[in-house]
Amino acid sequence: MPEDESVRPMVPGSRKLFQALMGQTPDRVYFKDMRSRFLVVSKALANKHGCEDADELIGKTDFDFFNEEHAREAFEDERKIILTGKPLINKEEREVWPDGSITWVSTTKVPLFLESGKIAGIMGISRDITEQHKTRVLLQHQNDILSRDLESARQVQKLMIPGRVPDFDGIVIGVSYRPMEAVGGDIIVFPVTPDKYTFFFIGDVCGHGLSAAMYTVLVRHLTDQLAGQYNGSPEQFLTSMNTLLMGKFTNRFMTTLCGHFLLAENGHITYTAANAGHPPPIIWRKETHTLETLKFSDSLAIGLMDEPASQIVHGELGSGDRIFLYTDGLPEILDAYGELSLEQLIRSTISLSPQYQADAMTERVRQIGEEITMEDDITLAVVEGP
Repeated sequence: MPEDESVRPMVPGSRKLFQALMGQTPDRVYFKDMRSRFLVVSKALANKHGCEDADELIGKTDFDFFNEEHAREAFEDERKIILTGKPLINKEEREVWPDGSITWVSTTKVPLFLESGKIAGIMGISRDITEQHKTRVLLQHQNDILSRDLESARQVQKLMIPGRVPDFDGIVIGVSYRPMEAVGGDIIVFPVTPDKYTFFFIGDVCGHGLSAAMYTVLVRHLTDQLAGQYNGSPEQFLTSMNTLLMGKFTNRFMTTLCGHFLLAENGHITYTAANAGHPPPIIWRKETHTLETLKFSDSLAIGLMDEPASQIVHGELGSGDRIFLYTDGLPEILDAYGELSLEQLIRSTISLSPQYQADAMTERVRQIGEEITMEDDITLAVVEGP
């Protein structure tokens, strides 16, 4: 540096404190001149470079210790600091050593000013973060695996739920399924039975995410298996399902409702259903413009204990009547919102076709959930009679 310019001298006693700091700090502290040559270095930095005495580094540069790529990048960073006067804060750097080993540091470099205000070099501090970097890379790798698994699970669940939706003369079904995450804990399916039943099964697994989704995959498999033996008794179906699920998962259970629709001789649609702790369906009577809630005897969710499902409930859907099958995400979000009831939402969308109504209702509830920061899986089926 020019002879007429100097760095502000240390106050008496501060030199010893500075030397003590440079000798004891575990961080790699250094001062460099305008050509990126070391002027002063900490003992930790000297030791890292295999030197017993810190003075051995004086006058050397990063090119004497690192490969060309890393040394060049560090040099360019320092040139930029000198030209702009702007510091470099907490940059994560990859260091490649002569023996091929790799370490990672968090580096901060700031300009070193003369009394005149001109830049005379830089001061830097590098802190080893190799272990933190390895941990972060491992976590990122695990997150990538989890993301791929979630996407695979989402694709599987998308294919399986709701799966085939029956379509035959006299009944129209609209289904909307909206998990709160990539995968969900709701399930609604219409498995094939031996007789001419239009069978339905809707359920809500305790919890959310991948574990709940895996439970729904198991339940989907069991519904297909049991539907092949369905004899018209949804109560017996749920009892069999409960037996198969008992003890399969710790603290995992689900509320569910199942049953079937059947075309009656008078052209109306009859329904038969049984409940296991699930929200009861709501029926819209077109002729009277009224809503009614089906009543079931008390029952518990399945998968918890050996308890029977509710008694069977029978009924009929007249021309234009609709029955709404849903999971608890729908009423719970609306109840938390407090400004729109499920009945009001049904009435405001009743002029739409079953599919459009199902989509409109679940979309409105999803929007409300975002407004009040409350999320839950939302599943709804709208079934219309002839």
